[in-house]
Amino acid sequence: MAFELFIGLVTVLAVAYALLAKYVQNKFVDKKQMEDYQAKMKLLNEEYEKAKKTGDKKKMQDALDRQMAFMPEMNKIMFAQFKPMIYIIIVFAVFSWVIGAMDDTIKDDILLNLSDDGLGCDKMAGDGIYSTCYQLNNENYGKWTVTGIVYESGHELARNQSYFQYGLSDNDSYVEGDKGEVVTTTTDKLEYTKGETVSIYAKPANMTKPGWFGGPRQIVVEKVQAVLSNGTYFRVDLPITIPIVNIKSFYQPVVWFIFISFILNLIMSLIMNKKSKVGAQNPK
Repeated sequence: MAFELFIGLVTVLAVAYALLAKYVQNKFVDKKQMEDYQAKMKLLNEEYEKAKKTGDKKKMQDALDRQMAFMPEMNKIMFAQFKPMIYIIIVFAVFSWVIGAMDDTIKDDILLNLSDDGLGCDKMAGDGIYSTCYQLNNENYGKWTVTGIVYESGHELARNQSYFQYGLSDNDSYVEGDKGEVVTTTTDKLEYTKGETVSIYAKPANMTKPGWFGGPRQIVVEKVQAVLSNGTYFRVDLPITIPIVNIKSFYQPVVWFIFISFILNLIMSLIMNKKSKVGAQNPK
């Protein structure tokens, strides 16, 4: 699947999700019931505060009793409002799975095993630096990301990402930071040409975890791997930078999906609120 086509597909799914979520909200959420509940609670709170100011304990207790009597109805209303959200969350999970399953930028990733045995690209055995080499022969020129991943007993302990330029320069320098314990991921150079070999290094920190009795224990590194992006990764650049959060580019398809859904949902809510106000001002 072409990269531009995949971006378009994610965008279409985001629009479909936003429309479906708004439909479920409008279909199954009783806004009038919620507004009536909020009005009742506001009135009871005002009565309580008024009685409190005048020191009328009888009226204060009366307001509290009516609030307590209203609690079962309130719980019923809140559950009815929450129920549609369960369906929306399920639909979101399905859409997210579909996006992940169709992401070709991940399918062509290159998985490499790193070693610390002093052989091949590894300079010294047992120095704590895991290494491997990969010859660059394809024509996926531009920025490549390399992700170092550390495992213990089949479980991922740490990952960290770096990048290098292949064939041509790309001003983008975004990489994902440390996750889990600390591992430093580097390459021997920042720029390569076709036919050159990139040396990849991953150095796990002096990692420890709580032992059975609370004391630290040394982590035993089972294996270290590196994932090369093969020059393909999800990226959408916005025409402007979003203020406050200072975001201009999106690098995960699910994050782009959430962003488009949020913006569309916000626009639809503003339009519906405006129509509602106009309808209230000009009743038939």
